[in-house]
Amino acid sequence: MKLAIDGVFYVKEGFNFEKVLKEILKILGEDTKILSVEYPELALISEFGYYYRCGFMFDKPLKEKPSKEEIENIKRKIEELFKDEIIYTLTCEVLD
Repeated sequence: MKLAIDGVFYVKEGFNFEKVLKEILKILGEDTKILSVEYPELALISEFGYYYRCGFMFDKPLKEKPSKEEIENIKRKIEELFKDEIIYTLTCEVLD
């Protein structure tokens, strides 16, 4: 059993993606497996500025199924790290 965390974001120029990745790994713990990381790449030009698409896929092994509240708490903490950015997708789900 594992917790699968998958996210895609649009961030403004100068966003410190590596710092946020490290914070997410602290939240999830040392046993988290990094499946993929998409570093910021120019994806959107608007009247409000440039936005860069970035994302990740992580798997966290689980010994027991976490509560819905625990999963929502992890998701909320990740959302806070991207609070001034565009969260395109963010899923946290338990897979067998």
